[in-house]
Amino acid sequence: MQRIFDMFRVLLQQCLHIQARLELKKRKRRTMAAQHITLDIPEKILLAEKTDALAFGKELRVLAAVKLFEMGRLSSGRASELAGMSRVEFLLSLNRYNVFPLASELHDLERDHASSH
Repeated sequence: MQRIFDMFRVLLQQCLHIQARLELKKRKRRTMAAQHITLDIPEKILLAEKTDALAFGKELRVLAAVKLFEMGRLSSGRASELAGMSRVEFLLSLNRYNVFPLASELHDLERDHASSH
């Protein structure tokens, strides 16, 4: 029984990988050229997170986009592209990660105010 389960899990992982590649190809047609990056995620991580490879990959894209935006390395528009969502959706999702959407603008205003006084 365990062997059947293991074979099913491998087959499911292969199907998810194919599905993820097909979705990426569809997105490439709609947007600018994209690069494909492969990450090796230990299965124990997926089990601990109670998720599959496709969902975990999507979450990693969003987390990377949020962090790069927070660090000022990506604009909200570029970060939303990385996250695979609209800019408005991305900005609204920042609250989930305790990131203020206008932090850089607020910092600039505070700096300008401090230098003028």
